[in-house]
Amino acid sequence: MHVFHDSGTTDPDTGLPVLVPQTPFGFAVDHSGELHGWRHQLSGATLTEVGPNLYRIRVPTGGEAVVTTEIEALELPPEWWKRLLRWLLRLLRRFLRWLLGLFKH
Repeated sequence: MHVFHDSGTTDPDTGLPVLVPQTPFGFAVDHSGELHGWRHQLSGATLTEVGPNLYRIRVPTGGEAVVTTEIEALELPPEWWKRLLRWLLRLLRRFLRWLLGLFKH
């Protein structure tokens, strides 16, 4: 996790707040047996997801905030019908893009 806090100043060129990096942290996880990936989640009272894997947490000056992290080992592969459905949907999307491309010319 890469953590930043607002410096209270604004970049004059972009008008965006200047963020100051804090100490990053991470996890070293281990799992025995078959593994098909990880499911992870962050949660907290003032935590808001503002983009894919990008969160904002509001902490009052001089205050604190608690963030909970969860990591789950995915031991079983997705069911075959779910993989088939995802493949069919991808195929349908490609077909529709191709079809729309014919009508644009």
